[in-house]
Amino acid sequence: MNRTIGVTVLLFLLAIWSAPTTAQSAATTTTGIIPPSVETALREMYAGGNGEIRYFAAAINLNVEGYPEIIVHVVGDTVCGSGGWCDTLVFAPNDSSSFRHVATIRSTRPPIRVSPVRSHDWRNLIVTVSGDDGRPRDVELRYDGTSYPSNPTTAPAHRASNIVTQVAIPAYRGFDSGTLLALR
Repeated sequence: MNRTIGVTVLLFLLAIWSAPTTAQSAATTTTGIIPPSVETALREMYAGGNGEIRYFAAAINLNVEGYPEIIVHVVGDTVCGSGGWCDTLVFAPNDSSSFRHVATIRSTRPPIRVSPVRSHDWRNLIVTVSGDDGRPRDVELRYDGTSYPSNPTTAPAHRASNIVTQVAIPAYRGFDSGTLLALR
């Protein structure tokens, strides 16, 4: 089974690496190549929304298992708050062909970064949220053994340090630069 997962992940990464990227980053940031099981999960999660839904995705290894997880930032007028604060989701490989939903992190904005610092063997995520004063601030989210926090506004502020982080999903100019999610 581990060999099957490895082959599937390898094929997935080859497809990603051959695709154009939305921006240069240390992570593999794609323009929409996500596994079918992740796309199906997104369709089911956001099926009730009217209007266009787009996403930005990255495949990056977050835990010690050695297989990349998928980080997805979902955007669109019907799925984001009035200030443009949207959901960031994390999916982890289950087996050779499916991924499980690990977290939905509400009210975030790119860049979505990955820290080398780990909590419960998963790398911490650094996201931008709206601070109490309405100004954006970065927060560091720690994996609790099951998920990342769904409400990042209660997380402690991320302090700038000498730790080099990977940009998984870079800032974007507008929603229309994301990949269209077909809500069949």
